[in-house]
Amino acid sequence: MAISDVLAVGWRALSLRTLDLGVVVVATLSVLALLNRIAPRFDLLDLPDGGRKIHAKAVPLTGGLALVIGIWIGALFTSKFGQADIGQVDFEVLALLGIVVAVHAFDDQSGLSTRQRLVIDAVIALAFIVVTGGIIHSFGTIWGIKLLFGWFAVPLTIFVYLSLTNAYNMIDGVDGLALTQFLIAIISLGIWHIMHVPGSGFDLLAFPVIVACLGVLAANLGFVGERLKCFLGDSGSRFLGFFLVFMLVSEGTDVLSPIQGGYLIALPLFDMCAVVAERVRAGAGPMQADRRHLHHLIIDAGGSGRSAMLVMGAISIGLIALVFVQDALAISDLASLAVLLVIAGGHFAGRRAGVELFVGVLRSRRSAGPAE
Repeated sequence: MAISDVLAVGWRALSLRTLDLGVVVVATLSVLALLNRIAPRFDLLDLPDGGRKIHAKAVPLTGGLALVIGIWIGALFTSKFGQADIGQVDFEVLALLGIVVAVHAFDDQSGLSTRQRLVIDAVIALAFIVVTGGIIHSFGTIWGIKLLFGWFAVPLTIFVYLSLTNAYNMIDGVDGLALTQFLIAIISLGIWHIMHVPGSGFDLLAFPVIVACLGVLAANLGFVGERLKCFLGDSGSRFLGFFLVFMLVSEGTDVLSPIQGGYLIALPLFDMCAVVAERVRAGAGPMQADRRHLHHLIIDAGGSGRSAMLVMGAISIGLIALVFVQDALAISDLASLAVLLVIAGGHFAGRRAGVELFVGVLRSRRSAGPAE
């Protein structure tokens, strides 16, 4: 399917749901305004510490709560008055996402141990599998053989849920970063679906989630006023991870192999794995917070938080474009995996040097000034 056809299908789907999606935006931002007012009363604030947390003042950790409540209001409106039919499974998924946000909002407020988070998230991941029936049953086709996971499919799927939720939680250290990475991935997945499953609509739940995320992104970046400024918090970043895995798994490995899906989520996973490896080598705990993430390296090298968001967004778009090109050229899963592993190796080995080189080039261009 041509890109123009993909855009036409997407635009048609959006135009049919203008009212529904408008309700989601208004509900999300209205809920956010209310939550921000009461956040201090419930200790839902992220306080600056002069180290990792360099924002000037306390910021409400209300983005995740606003997301799930706004989407719930939109879903209820759609089921009652809208033009789309939200199915039972979607409401069950929304209920599970509500549990994710509620548990980790408590974590934002009071703090859970790493072990408690892992156990709770594993139980929720298993609930997603039971409710949706979605598991990663195949690795792809290598040398003409479809590699099936068999009994290992369920624990592997739980591991993927845990990995991606933690990856999104770890990169949520700069305004807009986790949300832009999520939006790039979910919109790319929608384009992939339209191209490979013509005639079928993308998951109806994805549209209100995307629109709600755009609203919270605008608030997070300060585009809609200081009163709505918020951070996602653990509740919001884990919401993104759980929903994205649900959507990836729902595509089915016949439409999107795990290798191809890996390109859509590569940068957050690469960053998490590189940071954990560095921490272990340094004798620190794998989940111990520090400034080893790619966005920290960009900022510490002289870049800004906004430039870190844009640079990492561009990298993710490039990686995703690569898998679309591979698909158009009918590149095998084995070759695609080899390319992904080479890119991962380059990231692990050269990310610090690459950041310093990139920021150095930007500095030299700024200092050179306009040519006379």
